[in-house]
Amino acid sequence: VLLDNNFNIIVRAIERGRITFNNIRKVILYLVTDSFTEIILIGGAVILGFPLPILPVQILWIKLAESAAPAMALAFDEVNENVMKEPPRKKGEAIVNKSMKKLIIFYALIMDLTLFGMFYIFWKIADNFNLARTMVFIGLGLSSFFYIFAVRGLKISVLKINPFSNKLLLLSVGLGFTMLLVAIYVPFFNTVLH
Repeated sequence: VLLDNNFNIIVRAIERGRITFNNIRKVILYLVTDSFTEIILIGGAVILGFPLPILPVQILWIKLAESAAPAMALAFDEVNENVMKEPPRKKGEAIVNKSMKKLIIFYALIMDLTLFGMFYIFWKIADNFNLARTMVFIGLGLSSFFYIFAVRGLKISVLKINPFSNKLLLLSVGLGFTMLLVAIYVPFFNTVLH
């Protein structure tokens, strides 16, 4: 809706629309990658005949800590990746494009191999099953917190983005990290979450 005859309003509206579309892509990339990681982790354990490396109640806690507030904060990220220099998107372009699908699969496989390795080492070599499950819980939670900063830039390097430019994201990740610590060290939550 044009409030006046100023052409700059149209340009700013297009820029805002492109930033919003990119933020939607970032949130989807973040949430789908985390979910895919958990699916492979649980499915892989079942296929290999391992006990579950993480329990459903632990996944719910991680989802509560990692997904809710950080994903919302990511939705309002102000990273401008020179969106006005990009050509217009094709009319039927999917929200999740090929490069995003590759990134989802790549990251999920790397994380799952790491988490399976940690689980096996602490379960079989250190002979401590509870510690193995705790390490997977911590690894899954921490990886999500680091990954959210990586997805802030779809087309630019994360090293070029000021990590302190989204204070809401920092606050939500800090809250999520605190919730992870509470789950591990507060006796009531420690018992409930096994």
